[in-house]
Amino acid sequence: MGTNAVIDICADELAGIGLTVHQEETGRFYELGETNPTDVAMLAMATVFEDRRGGTETCISRDSCEDCTAPHVEKLAQLVEDNEPLEFTMLGFPCKSPSPDKVIGTTPDLAEVISLAHINRWAQKISSFYEPGAKVIIGADGRAFADLVEVPDADITCYIAGIRQIIGKLGLQVDYIGIDELDPERASQGAFDDMRAALGDEAVSVAVLKERCRQDPDFTYQINGIERFLTEDLRHIHPEISKSQLKKIARERAYEIVARGDVLRNELELMHPNAARLSVHPQTTHGGKLGVHITPSRDDWVTPWHSSAIQHVDGSFRMIKRRIAEAEGARLTYFNCGSPSHYIAQ
Repeated sequence: MGTNAVIDICADELAGIGLTVHQEETGRFYELGETNPTDVAMLAMATVFEDRRGGTETCISRDSCEDCTAPHVEKLAQLVEDNEPLEFTMLGFPCKSPSPDKVIGTTPDLAEVISLAHINRWAQKISSFYEPGAKVIIGADGRAFADLVEVPDADITCYIAGIRQIIGKLGLQVDYIGIDELDPERASQGAFDDMRAALGDEAVSVAVLKERCRQDPDFTYQINGIERFLTEDLRHIHPEISKSQLKKIARERAYEIVARGDVLRNELELMHPNAARLSVHPQTTHGGKLGVHITPSRDDWVTPWHSSAIQHVDGSFRMIKRRIAEAEGARLTYFNCGSPSHYIAQ
């Protein structure tokens, strides 16, 4: 699929394959002044907490934990006090993995649609009891580390455009921004290497992150996961390099990915100071970010950009590696616009 492909989909098309994007949410609006803003903020966090993913020391309860939500409730309560929409920020949806073992192609497909619809339901549920509503602001971090994952900038540009088309076509309560918007002059010139260099200049050193790994098992868990994904992807790009050497390369790059991502995350926080901070990665229990599942799966490391969607005979969807879907004899299907969509189990 070329870099100029358009992801032209609509809710009716998705309904035709059994996927509901917008679910009716019923509830009672809390009027401003009727209840404590903190109570509304806590209820909003409880909605997101249903999809909490843990670190290595996860709370036993799957219900809302006051210690886990405390870093976010005060900020959200301020938005309630001001009668403003509640905001949640996270990094994600960077680009498709370069490994054909995992994904169908370079552009967003039904895996991204399922995930974005899942995220959108948080905002929908909150909007059912808080009239100003809510939105999720996603920082597109693919451009920040395209050189480290060895994905061409042209593919990043196409992926970003595809995600925005999905959000716009389906009317999701999601904003999607990246370093192109934070550094528009360089972006307009295509000076992406310069943009990444500027991020690197602001980032903490790899040495600092290595020391953090020695002290924080949750952070080590995150780095190990990124290293594993990178090793898998680089093996496809560099078959001539040994697995042990690829692991070393991937380990160093994992630290750099996190360092650059933290710079972008901090920029998002400056733009949205009262937003609750979410992460697609497992996070430290009771920390400043809440790790969340962004798909119906409860696998801590499933993301749409490292997976393909498959629909089973009962109509349900899950995300698996492309090679597994094809090994099981699943059939690839396409959106009406002609771009690859998902697999159908046989």
